[in-house]
Amino acid sequence: SNAIEEVQLQTGGMGAEYGGKMSGFTLTTLKTGAPKYNITGEIISDDFWAIKDQNYEILGINGLYSYGYNDYVLTASGPIVPSYKDLRFYVAAQSYNRMSAATRFAGFTMSDTLALPGIFTDWHGTQHRDTLNLFIDQPGGRLPGGGNAGLTFNGNLVWDIKPFRVKVGGTYALNRSTGETTAPGGISTIGLRDTRFHTGNYSAFLNVTHTIDPTMFYTL
Repeated sequence: SNAIEEVQLQTGGMGAEYGGKMSGFTLTTLKTGAPKYNITGEIISDDFWAIKDQNYEILGINGLYSYGYNDYVLTASGPIVPSYKDLRFYVAAQSYNRMSAATRFAGFTMSDTLALPGIFTDWHGTQHRDTLNLFIDQPGGRLPGGGNAGLTFNGNLVWDIKPFRVKVGGTYALNRSTGETTAPGGISTIGLRDTRFHTGNYSAFLNVTHTIDPTMFYTL
């Protein structure tokens, strides 16, 4: 979102220029490089002052919890060559992680004195009776086993060679996530059978605008 310059909302029936849409559309314009260099940074986090042994309470304050929410954003723009202002770049990058959904987990403890009898059959068809001892001690705090992290990037390069304007750019996104659990039965499988998802998105574009006169232009 740091790379968005403008969002336009147009409602109503649209002509063929916009695919004949009946309800409307949004048009999002990304920022481009300015004639002067500019660098910005942004950090959003509830994780810096979280105390782990106090159920991730921030600064130890009762009821003020951290869920491991972190965002780090960096943008940069300006001319490729300082003395040539007509060739400019803009890039925006984000690294993020979410250690838990914003839901409290009260914790769960199962005593190792609990025995569960059962019968299982081996490869030879022989039945066996055994005892399964369970012990789970999962403290409260963030939802165990879950979270997601990723990287996003977008950038563009603009070359103003009047009467033409060339713009090339693209986007990149990578996300890694793991399902969370609050059920005691699911806690015992954390790190063993929990599903991990890896998703990626990539895009690129190139457009050329030719200005014929102050009242007419076309874009490819």
